[in-house]
Parts: sequence; structure tokens; C-alpha cells
Amino acid sequence: MLPVYSVWIEIQANKATIADAHQFRAAMRRCAQAGMDAVLLSVRDTSGFALYPSKLASHYSQYDPAFAPGVDYLKQCVEICREEGLALFAALDVFVGGNRNHPQPGMPALLHPEWQAQVYGLDAQGAPCVRPVMDAQGLQTVSSIDDFGELFLDPMHPEVQQYLLDLADELLERYPVAGLVLDRVRYVGFCSDFGPRTRAAVQRLAGDTEGWPESVYRIEEGRTVPGPLFDAFRTSRAECIHDFMERMSALVDRFPGRVLLDYTGSWYPLYDQVGANWASVRHVPEEYGLASIEKYQHAGYAHLVDNLLSGCYYPEITEQEAAHRPAFWYSVEGAARLAKQVILEDAPVTASLFLDQYRSQPRRIEQAIRMCFAQTGRCMLFDLSYLEQDGWWPHAQRSAALCPLTEEELPELHRLLQRTLPAQYDWGKARLEQVAVRDPALLPEGTLCLKTGDDRLLGAVVSKQFAPGEPPYGGAGCVSMLLVDPEIQNHGWGSCLLKAAEQIMRNRGIERIFLGQDVCNLFSGVPEPSPEKLAFFDKRGYQMCVDEHYDLEADVTDDPLIDSFDSTGFEPYMVEPLMHGQEQQLLDFLQAEFPGRWLEEIKDFLGSDGNPSELMVLRPHGGAVCGFCKIAVQPGGRSGLGPIGIAAGVRGRRLGELLLQRSLLQLRALGAHTVCIDWTILKEYYGKFGFLPERTYRGGMKTC
Repeated sequence: MLPVYSVWIEIQANKATIADAHQFRAAMRRCAQAGMDAVLLSVRDTSGFALYPSKLASHYSQYDPAFAPGVDYLKQCVEICREEGLALFAALDVFVGGNRNHPQPGMPALLHPEWQAQVYGLDAQGAPCVRPVMDAQGLQTVSSIDDFGELFLDPMHPEVQQYLLDLADELLERYPVAGLVLDRVRYVGFCSDFGPRTRAAVQRLAGDTEGWPESVYRIEEGRTVPGPLFDAFRTSRAECIHDFMERMSALVDRFPGRVLLDYTGSWYPLYDQVGANWASVRHVPEEYGLASIEKYQHAGYAHLVDNLLSGCYYPEITEQEAAHRPAFWYSVEGAARLAKQVILEDAPVTASLFLDQYRSQPRRIEQAIRMCFAQTGRCMLFDLSYLEQDGWWPHAQRSAALCPLTEEELPELHRLLQRTLPAQYDWGKARLEQVAVRDPALLPEGTLCLKTGDDRLLGAVVSKQFAPGEPPYGGAGCVSMLLVDPEIQNHGWGSCLLKAAEQIMRNRGIERIFLGQDVCNLFSGVPEPSPEKLAFFDKRGYQMCVDEHYDLEADVTDDPLIDSFDSTGFEPYMVEPLMHGQEQQLLDFLQAEFPGRWLEEIKDFLGSDGNPSELMVLRPHGGAVCGFCKIAVQPGGRSGLGPIGIAAGVRGRRLGELLLQRSLLQLRALGAHTVCIDWTILKEYYGKFGFLPERTYRGGMKTC
């Protein structure tokens, strides 16, 4: 499950809260009360030390005495979050391993000086030089996002990458965190890296590195003057970050149910400075003016993460407020819009806020949060310390939350269905109650609704599980219904509801998930399967059926196609309602001809005292059953027909048409007006008797 509303917990700013279990629990309770569903706990920050006993990283107590030696703070926080109903994601600062201003022996950058990033700049005499980041403080550099307090590592060093992958593997193996959040998967700026590995990578792309480093760019009056290797330098770094993310993604995939999140700044037009192309591979990065754009484009890695947290860190909230700024994306609204533009739905975006930017007007936090949800359907707040220390919790109440769908929500659920789908898909409150509340196959924990702070219901998902051995889907799961109010569609809420339901099913060991196709259903597949709906499920791993299927309807009160049916040649056969005492004959026929779902449905019908007269049977005069049809008349004259089936040995003789025509006449005699034949692809066949498609569906299935 991906976080929808979350808060980051940075170690140093929150050390008193993290170190005290009682304080942490109280803070997590406030998170839950604010409507948050997750926290992102930094467990290895830029210092390179860890909040848990690790075989690979030194314990945080060796860096800060506020933490007790040997205490497993991560385990403690995971347990508290679970008890408070919050998911905990472990956040790792990646290509950084120490701090120059507070050096400690356990820092990876000091333990392994050869891992340090090599920084290019001008020395005190104005001469170009390359130095390890530990010694780069006096250099004049360009385009550095961070100062050199943090000791950045060389992302191209194979030992650095392997160390970080091993660290992630150890963490996921030992702790039941919901997933990983990566930060600083990047370079410090254009000033790095200028070590031998980067030079070799540039040489592979450009063929020659003579004049290094000034052949990449010269520094003149504090600006970069690109050289002949500038494009190759930028591309090689982006390729390195892509390849690392590919390895990290594959590692996380080995842990079922875990997800990979990545935090980046939202200012994509400037992000080539730090060598991370977090866009879609389909986005053409024309903003960088690359002569050879394809390789940089193919280094996009949005498709490798499950969620991208985009730092919309601007005091201006709307694009209109940022009209005086250099571009529209210098605002929360514009930054989120830009992120979606370059990611192209390869991954859901979470708009993220830096709360301290609203210190002078903390009420604007509320407006900023609403903007995040409006743009991306998700929001992350940085950082917990501002909510706790500045008392900004009243401004951080969530606009919507996931909660169990109960019987009390049925009236609102019915109104949601009416707002979401055309009128012909509304089967009424009674049928909705049977499907969403009463069905024995229901998974209550995977049946959820999305509610606002004022208790409005804006979305819902209904999950079910087929009983083991129940044909044809025994043990599989089912998304019986997924609804999102049109006013908040395309903001990630559908993904949120679907992922929550899928996670519940995976936790129960379900390996296949169907869209619709449950016995007691409103929709036998995705209703009104538009290209947008099909793309939504396709992107989330569902294999959609090639053909659509239908609910067909006809008015049988005065249908000449029924009355003019030519029954010549059918004299040896008879069609009549099933008589009491003949039930076993029908069951024997079904066992021989249709031993799957239809047999089970008819068994259930008869076992629950169903009326045998609602079962039409075809047989030769004095012979055994060779066809059947289920019919039902409801109050008001609406009726249903199906399933209907003919024995394999007598097919091809138009006996199915005879059985259908006689069943329709029986329905008419019982007072039926409108007859529905649901869940069929045979619209031409039934069209012979005036049936037309009334509702359209598309099935689908996903293997977990």
C-alpha cells in the first residue's frame, strides 16, 4: 500500500521524539488523528549512521549521545506505528555518508576515503582542480544544491552501490516496514563527480577526455561555460543513477508487498545539475538542450519506482501567486503539475510540502495541503518537528481518509454509484446491500471507503475471495467494485483504493485477482470500459480481456421475434418447468455437461429452497434432461434469464433457440416485462429475439 497522507520524520529534528517511546507514541496518535496513514522515518540519514543495530552501518548512538547504544529504535517505532494503525516506511539517504562539520570514525566516507565524491572547482589561485569532497570546502564551485557539510559519495563506485544495496536488503529482511523511501539518489551538483570512474564513463560515450575537467565545462565568473564533453558528462551521470535505481527496484521486488518510493526536488528543468533523470522514458528532455537527447531520455527512471515524492517546496501555493517568479513551477500547484507532466503516469506522484515555508502564515498550510491533494491525490509533509514543536496540528487535518465500508455507508455508497455511472448500472439499494455487505465471499478488511473530514463518501472498493475449490476461481480474489467520485478522479485516489485492496488480498495469500466476475455482483467486469479505464488497470498490471461482454435486455410483452419463432422440426422435444422430485435429474445433467460454476449456482439455488419452477428444462419426450435455463421474475416485472446451456451431444440443432423462446414465453406468462440476460458475449445470438446491449463490461485478471 502506498502512503496517501504522510509525514517525514528526520532524525536530528525529532531525536527527542524518536528516542522516547512514549513521546513517539503520542506523536503517532496525533498523526492518526490528523488522518495520516503513514510515516516516513529516516533510519539512515546523511551522517551514515543507523537507528537500528546493523551489520553494515554504525549505530546512531556513536554519532549523537541522545540515542542509547544498542537500542533498536526502528523496531520500537515499527511496533508503535502498527499499534496506532500507521504504515511505517524506512527512509534512507543514499549517496551520502558523513558530515564534515561533525566527523565521526564510523562515517562511511571516512572509513572508505576512496568512496568520496571527487569535486571540481577553482582553488584560491583560480586554477581548476579536483579534490575529494572532504577537502573541497575552499573550492569555488558551480551549481551545488548542497553545501559540502554532507560528504557525498561517488555513485559510480561499485562498492558504494553494493554497500547501499546490501543495506537495503538487510533492512527489508529484518523489519516489516511497508517499503523504502530513497533520498539523495543524486550528485551534489555539476561539481561532482570528476573521479576516474566518471571520466571513464564519459570516455565511453565521447571517445576522448583530453583537457579534463575543463573539457566538460569551464568556470567563468561563477558560471559554467560548457565544453565538448558537457553532454556526455550529464548523460553518463544520469545513466549511472538509472542503473542503480534498476538494481534497487529489483531488490525491493524480491520482498512481496514492499514498495519503493523516491524523493526528489520538483524542479525538473534544473535537475540535470544533480544527474538524476526522474522522468518517464517517454518524456523528451528538451529543456536541457542536449545534442544527443535519446540516451539521456532513456535514463529516465520513473517506471522503476512505485511512488515519487516531489518536493513542491515553495511558499507560493498557486501558479497565479507565482506569476512574478521565473516559471509556473515555482509554486506548489505548478511544481506538482510539472512533475505529472514529465512522469507521464509511469508512477503516482505525491506532492510534498516544506512546512517551515509557511511560518509567517501557518494557516496557509491548510491551503497548501488541499492543493497537494487536488493535484496528485496525495500529500507528504516535511517535517514532523514543525507539527510537534510549533503546534501546527490544527492546520494539518487531512481532507480525506480510508476507512472500512460498513452498512451505515450504504445510502452514501448508492449516491456515489449514481454520481459515477450511467443510470442503467444502478441495480437499486437492495442489490447493492447484498453485493457490498451481505455476500459471504466479502473481505471486510479489503472493503474500504474514502471519506472526507466532514464525513462525505468520495470513493469505495469492495473486495471478495472465492472459496477454495470453488470453480472456476477457487482461492482467487476479486475487486467487485471500485468507485471514485468524478470530482476527485485522476488524482490518485482510485490507485490508493485499489492498492489497499490488493495488499489485503496478498496478505491473505491470494495470488490471482479478478475484476468483477464474482457470483453475487453488480458488475461482471469493468463497467463502461472506456480507453481511460482500461489504461488505468493495464498500467497496474491487469491483463484485460480482448472482448467486451454485455448485459442484454428486451421487452417481452409484445415481441414479434418471440411470437414468430418457427418451431417446426422440434416436435420430438419438450420444454417445461422443472417438477418437484426431478431436481436430481437436472443436477446429474449439470454434473455431466457443466460441472463448474453453473452446477454450483444451481446447487446453491435448490439448497436455499429456490423454486424449481424457475428452472426450465429441455428433454426429448420421455427422455433425460439435455438442456436447462434459469429464469426469475422480480417485483415490477423486471426479470432475469440465465444461465442457459445445451448438452454437447445435441448442439447444432437449434435446440438452444427453442429453449430460449419457450423460457421467454414462460417469463411473459409469469408477468415479466423487461428481461435481462447478463454477462454474455453472444449479443448477435440473443439479438434474434430482440435483445440489445444495455450495459457493457470488460473483464481482467492480475497475478500477484
